[in-house]
Amino acid sequence: MKKIRYTLTLAFIFVMFLAADLLKNEAVIFPEMLAILIGCVCTDKLPWKTDNIHTFIMMTISAAAGFAISAFVPFPLYIKVLIGFVFPGLLIILTDCTMMPCLSACLLPIYMGETSAAYPIAVSLMTAGAVTIRQILINCGNKEASFKFHYTPDFAYDLGLWSRMFIIFAVLAAVPMVLFGFIKKYIPIDIPIDSEIIFLLAPPLVVTFVEGYCRNMRGRRFRIWFVISVAAVTGALLRFIGVDLFGISQCVPAVIAAGITLLEMRLMNIMFPPAGAIALLPFITEGNVFMYPLLVSFGCIAVLAVSSMLGVGRSKE
Repeated sequence: MKKIRYTLTLAFIFVMFLAADLLKNEAVIFPEMLAILIGCVCTDKLPWKTDNIHTFIMMTISAAAGFAISAFVPFPLYIKVLIGFVFPGLLIILTDCTMMPCLSACLLPIYMGETSAAYPIAVSLMTAGAVTIRQILINCGNKEASFKFHYTPDFAYDLGLWSRMFIIFAVLAAVPMVLFGFIKKYIPIDIPIDSEIIFLLAPPLVVTFVEGYCRNMRGRRFRIWFVISVAAVTGALLRFIGVDLFGISQCVPAVIAAGITLLEMRLMNIMFPPAGAIALLPFITEGNVFMYPLLVSFGCIAVLAVSSMLGVGRSKE
């Protein structure tokens, strides 16, 4: 039964990249889509407190907000990134819906400097497609329906929690900017700084940080780091070999990268959605692709360490 879910997931990713090729527009490629498919289609239970309608609304609004911040907010990148963290955080608090991939949906266009309206439209349509597939699988008996969504917010607790995460994130986000700003100023090498920021604190790693801060990940941190690191290597290698070296259409190596990542998570017995986004991110980023796995791995260690030391799960360890 799970083979059907994985096949549908890979077919979805193939169509997403094929659409980008046909439209000649990379704005329709949303790496976090694989994370959403892993959570909504591949896993037996939803890893987030959400349902179909909340998933669609959260992802659509967050993607639209990220596009608007990138296109119309006249602030430096760092300030835009902070706004891109705050907006989905407030959305999560107000809706009592822990659809954490909406963080990536908001941050990705900001990091990439995306100003095309095709991005939020594509995210909205693809999210609708993902939840439709999930509902069809439920109706066919291939998946169990999740518990009914109940709105039970605790605004005081959530505001305190997200305020602490915002402060920590503000420090984490400043580190790569200061580091690579120093490199560009004093070391004579040509590095596109915006791309390197993507590598060290990629949007899926921001989701990993929030997940690790809000949940007790005792006993799972090494496996999470491992699957994310391998996913980064997989995505970078297939992008280089398939696209850069042989000039193959992105849809083929991207699907292979997605398939290897799904297999890796099955073998490691941990379905961690952000790893899927990490595997596909190299296909839309610029810069030195060989630095991508190294920086993602270091970034993952950092966010897991910080979240474990300061997050809510530390008291349970």
